[in-house]
Amino acid sequence: MKKIGIISAILMNFYSFSVMAEENNLIGIDTLTSLGYNSYKFDDNKLLNDSSFEYGGSAKMSVILSTDIFSKNILPAVGFGLNATFVNANGSSKDSDVGVDLSKYEIDSKYYFFNIGAKFKYFDKLNFFSFLTIGNAYRELFKLYLKTSNGNYSLGTFELNVKKDYYVGFDFIGNYQFDTGITLGLGASIYRHFITTTSYDYYNIYGLYNNTIQSTSNLNLYDTGMYLIFGYNF
Repeated sequence: MKKIGIISAILMNFYSFSVMAEENNLIGIDTLTSLGYNSYKFDDNKLLNDSSFEYGGSAKMSVILSTDIFSKNILPAVGFGLNATFVNANGSSKDSDVGVDLSKYEIDSKYYFFNIGAKFKYFDKLNFFSFLTIGNAYRELFKLYLKTSNGNYSLGTFELNVKKDYYVGFDFIGNYQFDTGITLGLGASIYRHFITTTSYDYYNIYGLYNNTIQSTSNLNLYDTGMYLIFGYNF
């Protein structure tokens, strides 16, 4: 089984709601739900991107510090959050070494993060946020189910357990606050992950042969995202 070399994703995320109290110190509480399509790229440049579906969510709190530190238009901010995401996909890429389809993969990840940045206000309605984000994933599981030519899934299962996932990256967000209190905006993010993994190959060929192979490796990958922001401010 080929090890995973690069994972890249472009997806659309939707903020389900945003609450910001703009009195003295500014506190923003954001919840994020995500739906999107991902592309997972292996080290041999095979691409697995057929009908992938992602759902999940995160909770993030950002404390925007007092306006007296710099100016009322440049506001330092710090925050933290949690995220949980699940990806379920069906692929059609071939693995020539095994001679089967990589027919299905799943990712279940949970991680926490810390960010520091600034909020830039323009015309009291147009806002830009820029955050440096540092985080650590405390559980991530990658599964590949192999399918033989006759459609059976009994050939094997590959699991990749992430023991360490430290990542650093940037978020860029712009939004506009309407007089009605509704906020709309766009955002983008890019992260670099530094991962230590332990992978397992489980082989069960028609119930006649069973074997487990364990290996440890280090992976580096980039994760990119685009999202739409919808909120209400009061």
